[in-house]
Amino acid sequence: MIRLKPIKFYQSELLLILSLMGILLSESGYNTIYLMEFENMQNEFTNSHLTEALPDLIKENYKFREDIRVEYAGDIRPYLKPTDLGEENSIRGLIINGRFQTINDEFFVEFEAYDIQDWKRLVSRRIFCPVHDIICVHDGFLMAIEKSISPFLTNALD
Repeated sequence: MIRLKPIKFYQSELLLILSLMGILLSESGYNTIYLMEFENMQNEFTNSHLTEALPDLIKENYKFREDIRVEYAGDIRPYLKPTDLGEENSIRGLIINGRFQTINDEFFVEFEAYDIQDWKRLVSRRIFCPVHDIICVHDGFLMAIEKSISPFLTNALD
């Protein structure tokens, strides 16, 4: 029988390894979120403000993050490769698209996130709340965004 001795790590070596892993992982995340207006699928006048209010919630949710840029999709150029923009200005972005509607007594919000380079769908989520519970819509939407989108973002914060 062969006995293996346990590997001993010193604090400085462990800190170095963890730092390098953090740098590698932070470089692989997205640093830009592009927002589109959400589609009012039933053209309900009473909910028409949500076409801009839902993307605004996403923008407000990530406002404190200095390492993430959140802006409305205007002139995006998904056909550009990161090397076309230069490595230091490389945009690793995702775009969020969504829609909402009322079915019976429930309010549904759906959203997807796509990689802007290859249009691969990263996330597809749907939440629903009672039709008149705006707090449920607000909190449920933000929790779904946070849980779905944040794992894809760069993490350059200390």
